[in-house]
Amino acid sequence: MKIFTLAIATMCATTCAFGAALSADAQETYVVEDPSIDPTITACAQGGTYDVFALGDAAMAKLAEKSNITVNDYRVATDGTGSSHYPGGNASWASDDDYASVPVPADGRCFDGAEVHGNWYQWWSGFYMTRKSDTNLTHLNENSHLHIAFYLASEVKAPNISVQWFKHDGNDGTAPAFAITDDIINNKQPVVAPALETGKWTAIDITLGKVAELMKDEFDVDMDYTRLTDDWQGEAVAINLPDGQDRSNEGAPTASHGHGAKVFVDGAYVYTPKNTSSGITGTETDFNDVEILVTDRTITVLGSNNAPMQLYNLAGAMVRESATAVIGLEGLTPGVYVVKTTGTVKKVIIR
Repeated sequence: MKIFTLAIATMCATTCAFGAALSADAQETYVVEDPSIDPTITACAQGGTYDVFALGDAAMAKLAEKSNITVNDYRVATDGTGSSHYPGGNASWASDDDYASVPVPADGRCFDGAEVHGNWYQWWSGFYMTRKSDTNLTHLNENSHLHIAFYLASEVKAPNISVQWFKHDGNDGTAPAFAITDDIINNKQPVVAPALETGKWTAIDITLGKVAELMKDEFDVDMDYTRLTDDWQGEAVAINLPDGQDRSNEGAPTASHGHGAKVFVDGAYVYTPKNTSSGITGTETDFNDVEILVTDRTITVLGSNNAPMQLYNLAGAMVRESATAVIGLEGLTPGVYVVKTTGTVKKVIIR
């Protein structure tokens, strides 16, 4: 699986009183050289699935030309009442003049913008892309790529931005998450890119598996794969912006804390190349005469003539095998797994 990374020659060595400098493997960021849809289509040459929350029509047209790519269009303009985008806390919608000043990406215009107002004294800022209808996420796996692009339209910097994906609520600490910053009050979110530059589109591309690895290695947080159900609802993309307030000075609005920052977002989507589970071969198949039953204690395959079966994690490693159509689950960590047996390769959720 190809991960688009851009090594940087120098690292931000400055550390504020609250947190650490750029941490993702200490020598890499996950900023893509080409922020357009084109490299992701190349990664899906054998087919794939896109879950789109913000993306221009030009890119959508390119995806539509690919017969082996499935597109789940969750953009506000096309999805009716199922999706909504909005700012919150100290963040407001950017002005019409600010929108007009932002260059249209190669993928076409579908961006949203927010401005930070530290003098609103809400102590938080954010921008959210939500789903209020059942959303099927069961096809996502460790090789699914999280892609998002930002543009800073102000001379005032945004010293810390973090992004959480597929949140259940505001306190969801095990949602996939990462930060874009030089230094940050790091709320258990690994830093994957330096702070945004004024007047430049910057896109991040990182796999779910890599995010999970960084969360575990750096903060001992287990990312929760069990949220990837067929009826998920919540904050698909939660962008935490600086609040613009100086906590060392009674929360006074301060530019160094992001007061006046204007941040735009586009290219927010997840793409899953086909057949990318490294240790699992064969396509996902659900034959009419095969049924998989998951209980608290076992997984049973019905209709397979009691054929042997294997259970894999999303890293492609086999974690259990059985000479029959039943596997015990004692001692397994809850999460998403893959069952493989004669004629069937299928994901299951162990709760």
